[in-house]
Amino acid sequence: LAQGREALRRFYARQQAEPEQPALIEERFKFLLDDVLVVGRWDRVDRRGDEVVIIDYKSSEVHDQDTADRRTRGSLQLLLYALAWRTLHGVLPARVELRFLDTGVTGRARFSEEDLERATGLVREAAHGIRSQDFHATPQEFACRWCAFQSICPFAFQSP
Repeated sequence: LAQGREALRRFYARQQAEPEQPALIEERFKFLLDDVLVVGRWDRVDRRGDEVVIIDYKSSEVHDQDTADRRTRGSLQLLLYALAWRTLHGVLPARVELRFLDTGVTGRARFSEEDLERATGLVREAAHGIRSQDFHATPQEFACRWCAFQSICPFAFQSP
């Protein structure tokens, strides 16, 4: 609770020092990809002229710019948000950002059409797996760490 309050104080102080005007907050989206309905919600979208920036907030601690940028670039969530924006609005967002509340570090990335093609493939692959009831384990350190079944799954990733 104390950590959350402190993060909120820092966030408020940053906004007071450099006010920002989001265009959208917690805006829902949905679109069809083939016969798959993709539904989600953008945390925040900023518009600066024709430039669109999709922003997501994380409470995890990231202290350096390289890690923040790498996490942003590797975020499937942000990739899908960019795909949603392009699908619904016809243009790629200028960039996506991950803002780490505990440290104030902001990761930035730009996605290309090729990146969105990869996202499209991942959605199609997931839909195919669900429809064919293929739920085999795919252990990964980050995914397993947060999985509700990690303690009982015989395939869970085991840290060294």
